[in-house]
Amino acid sequence: MAEVRSFQHQYINGEWVESTNAPRTLDVINSNTAQVIATVPDGSKKDAEKAILAARAAFASWSTTPLVARKEYIKKFMEAHKRRRAETIGWLTKELGCTAAFAEGLQANFVELHGATLLGAIDGVIWYEAAGKVTVVKEPVGVIGAITPWNYPLNQIALKVIPALLAGCTVVLKPSEVTPCCAYIVAEAMHEAGVPPGVFNMVVGTAVCGEVLSSHPEVDLVSFTGSSRAGRQISAAAAQSLKQVRTELGGKSAAILLDDADLHTVVPQFVAQLMNNSGQSCNALSRMIVPESKYNEVTDIAKRVAENTVVGRSDDPKAHIGPLVSQVQWDQVQSFMQKGMDEGARLITGGPGKPAGLEGGFFAKPTILADVSNQMTIAREEIFGPCCQSSPIPRRLKPST
Repeated sequence: MAEVRSFQHQYINGEWVESTNAPRTLDVINSNTAQVIATVPDGSKKDAEKAILAARAAFASWSTTPLVARKEYIKKFMEAHKRRRAETIGWLTKELGCTAAFAEGLQANFVELHGATLLGAIDGVIWYEAAGKVTVVKEPVGVIGAITPWNYPLNQIALKVIPALLAGCTVVLKPSEVTPCCAYIVAEAMHEAGVPPGVFNMVVGTAVCGEVLSSHPEVDLVSFTGSSRAGRQISAAAAQSLKQVRTELGGKSAAILLDDADLHTVVPQFVAQLMNNSGQSCNALSRMIVPESKYNEVTDIAKRVAENTVVGRSDDPKAHIGPLVSQVQWDQVQSFMQKGMDEGARLITGGPGKPAGLEGGFFAKPTILADVSNQMTIAREEIFGPCCQSSPIPRRLKPST
């Protein structure tokens, strides 16, 4: 049986502190095996409140720290994080379930990638600018509550935390409890970099902690990436204190193919971008809208691409995609596939169930569903799995330009 790692602390005010909810913990599951690989604190309302007050106390000093000094802290943080790259990849392949190749090529690189860009971009900010008889002054917003998702955990942490700190804000990070281990590496790197106490804080837990960040009067802005349902709840809670809210929620984007498209080039590219990260990308184009005259050809190409997409465990070098992240996510994807077929979609390949030989873990079949109408549930709701839908454009209609 694999060793279970115990993460016992929250990171608050520059210290590793025990949760007030101890000894209650949350399990972190290996997506490849469905087995527990770690435990983390089941954070409490008091944990979140402590972190918020620490961030508030640190704001006055941090917001007046010269930009050059703030940049140096971020550079040290990035260096410390890069030294933990191998550990980061290891956790990503387990708690998220992406392939080692996808972790190495993309998922593990976001802190350094976005950090380098942001370190340059901050120099272009004009903090004081004359506008007629007045001067426009840009100031740090204050305390930022950053609530991040599980599908691209380091991408969202980097894009919320680094610009906030560079701008002079202080942060309370609430990472997804589904993929918290790579967030602990971020906190460890912040600590090693010597970021002043209270400037960066991290509280791990369920929606209880997110609710505190959304409603607490000492939080000035909440940045959230996740489901539309949670986004509505956060916006409603934040409205009570009139704090700013920035959300990036679910999507249902479509690729519209025209008559002159090079189908043998664009259809494989389209299907491949959807299958990346096992379909768990909010910007994935999950629907193909195709001219009726090209429909059968497009469906055949999509079928071949899906059937050539190798599903496997994260450490399998032959695998193109790994498992879905969790049992909850697997159940949701299976439900959507079945509902699509029940409502009249035609199964081309894949479908409900697990690929042969991958009965353990949360593996799903690359799936193509055809003849999907706009009235079907799967045409309107985000599946968030390796399931592509196609719909014909009737000959009498042309896409609007």
